[in-house]
Amino acid sequence: MYTTIRIRLASSQTAIAVVAILGLVCTTHAQNIIMFDAPNSGGTIATAINSTGQITGYYQDTTSGITHGFLRETDGTIITFDGPPLTLAYSDFTVGLAINSAGQIAGSYVEYSVPAGEFLEHGFLRDSDGTITTFDIGHRVLNSAINPAAQIAGSYVFSDLPSPTAAFLRYSDGSITTFYDHSGFTVFTAINAKGQITGDGGAIGSFLRQPDGTVTTFAVPNASLTYPIGINSSTQITGYFQDTNFVNHGFLRRRDGTLARFRVPNASATVPVAINSLGQITGYYLDATYAYHGFLRQTNGTISTLDVPNATLTHPTGINSSGQITGYYQDSQFVLHGFVRTSEK
Repeated sequence: MYTTIRIRLASSQTAIAVVAILGLVCTTHAQNIIMFDAPNSGGTIATAINSTGQITGYYQDTTSGITHGFLRETDGTIITFDGPPLTLAYSDFTVGLAINSAGQIAGSYVEYSVPAGEFLEHGFLRDSDGTITTFDIGHRVLNSAINPAAQIAGSYVFSDLPSPTAAFLRYSDGSITTFYDHSGFTVFTAINAKGQITGDGGAIGSFLRQPDGTVTTFAVPNASLTYPIGINSSTQITGYFQDTNFVNHGFLRRRDGTLARFRVPNASATVPVAINSLGQITGYYLDATYAYHGFLRQTNGTISTLDVPNATLTHPTGINSSGQITGYYQDSQFVLHGFVRTSEK
């Protein structure tokens, strides 16, 4: 079930040129927001949206207590799915994490044995016809992103102690290549249509990996941390960095390697989470009281606030080429629900 409402939108180690923090303003627009829940949901989290408006994510079933993945079609229909048990008794935690333009979903799921309590965590690719193909690498597949060619990028745990992670790229033919900077923590966070990947390694920091394996590192100067989260088809990368006071701000790395820093005015923290093909960026910020709000940054640097009405928390997770934004929000009873912001009016 879903409800349509109208709200008001308030307001590299390589040579890098850095643009100063912009003096940004918040604008006001009207827009449509649709709120939705998966069937029997005790909490719905939307994680990604594709170019056609299909949404994936996961929710907890109040009847069974099991977490299922879901696909929300553009007409509002919600299809639920679970990873198939392979060697243990049943799967009880399935998450859809990324979706491409063909409706293929990448994610992970956990299967448990009863009563021993053993568990295995697998990666999966769900095709548009509902077929699920599982894959394993290391002990646990942690996260993933997917591009139009069904290449899946993510990270995995390859040792239980002290649980170091390495990055992986699964090609459309099922073959897998890995990347590890020997720091104990290496992740791929996003992949674009060209097969370019961004991520982070504890030893080398933030990087851009080309399809031929060439790696270029980058960092916001004078930052204590630079962490990339999204990349688009124009090789623009967004993410966040921490200043010397450990406060998070947003950044945009342009195709030529120059960096623009930005923050939502009067925010105590700004965290971008996704960028679309036009260069629009969405994410969340914390206000002076540390309440969560969503934001949309236009290509000209203008930033708008996105709040689901009556929500105590609004957290965007994805944006498509049409400017549709998905994510989740929390109500006054601390229950999470999905939302999609369909358009500005």
